Amino acid sequence: MKLPDRSKVLSFGLVYGCGPKFVGIAVLDEIVAIYSIFSRLLAGKLFLNNQHWIEKALLVYFLFITFIGFLNTQNANALRYFFIVIFLLFYSPRKTINIDSMIVGAKAFLISYFVIVFIGHIFNLPVAFWQDSLWVGTAYAAIFSLFSAWLCILFARNVINSLLVFFIYLSTAILADSRLQIILIVAFVPAIFYSFQRKYSGKMNLKKAIATSILFIATSLLVTFTVQLLGDSDENIFRSVESTFLDLAVNNVDDRDTDRRDSLNAALNWAEDNPSKFVFGVGILAHQVEMAKYYPQSSDGLVRPPGFSAMIIDGGMIFSVLILLNAFVTFVRVIRTRTTMPVKLSAILVLALVLASIMVVNPFDAILFWLIIIPSGVLPFVLRELVHKFNLSVHIK
Repeated sequence: MKLPDRSKVLSFGLVYGCGPKFVGIAVLDEIVAIYSIFSRLLAGKLFLNNQHWIEKALLVYFLFITFIGFLNTQNANALRYFFIVIFLLFYSPRKTINIDSMIVGAKAFLISYFVIVFIGHIFNLPVAFWQDSLWVGTAYAAIFSLFSAWLCILFARNVINSLLVFFIYLSTAILADSRLQIILIVAFVPAIFYSFQRKYSGKMNLKKAIATSILFIATSLLVTFTVQLLGDSDENIFRSVESTFLDLAVNNVDDRDTDRRDSLNAALNWAEDNPSKFVFGVGILAHQVEMAKYYPQSSDGLVRPPGFSAMIIDGGMIFSVLILLNAFVTFVRVIRTRTTMPVKLSAILVLALVLASIMVVNPFDAILFWLIIIPSGVLPFVLRELVHKFNLSVHIK
């Protein structure tokens, strides 16, 4: 029996796999990564990725702290990170990624997430009922919804399709009560502008395209917020987002974010008490035990903070700096891509927002997170495929 094309399976699974849960864990992306590694190994086509030296340094150190973490914690969940690092070391976008299948995975992710939250809204199910066993949490899903919608908008056949993708993304954010997902829409402004620019080319000047994009986004927000404000519920996402901005910018308080802020302070207190550990880290997943003296534990006795706290404790300053350097090199590669400025700007916003998301959520167990950050990852690859598909090397006026 002939196995399915590994590049298509992998490309679909790396994006869609960030959402569904199996036995309470989102492991589909790791399953397809393992399938890709072994199928390439059996075919004699498994070779190390041709990577920038800073990327190799990150992955080698990632492998090191994964090994140390497994020894220190004896946590079987650390084995997942071994597969992630090994896959990234042998991953090559041109040989293992199919852009069309990746777009299908992005569409499936957006539609599945929308259907789940819509069903919950229609049947008045408990808030975020899907988080326990069906789908990942709202903050975690937000950053991969961002990438999925961005990818679909860039490759949309026409303006209507790109606006439809944006509407599904925004509707899901409102139904899921995801403040983070709403805030991330800033990345879509240049992407939607690009779709207008490609459609109308010289017939549409810069000011007109920007005005049209902003008008559409403003109208969408106004309509969806108005619908919710007319509902019976006293609590709605509009007031939640508004209070978040006001509290963080003016009052510097927000009860909904107290746990995240406290976990960040706990990690910094840990760093002050353990300066040598702070430099090198104590190993992947070790934060679940190390933070026990500084932050309230879960019912199972472990601590599960946002990604920033985990990054500081697990990998220390070395790992943190390597992540930032990789993001910077990726930024440079995006800038050097031969495409239009709106496309570059949208990719830079996706990179910056995904990286900043570690202040809110811990995405380190998602392969797609690393592929967005590393220089040989999906952002430069997507832009090159966009240039090839729409011949963007000829600048649009």
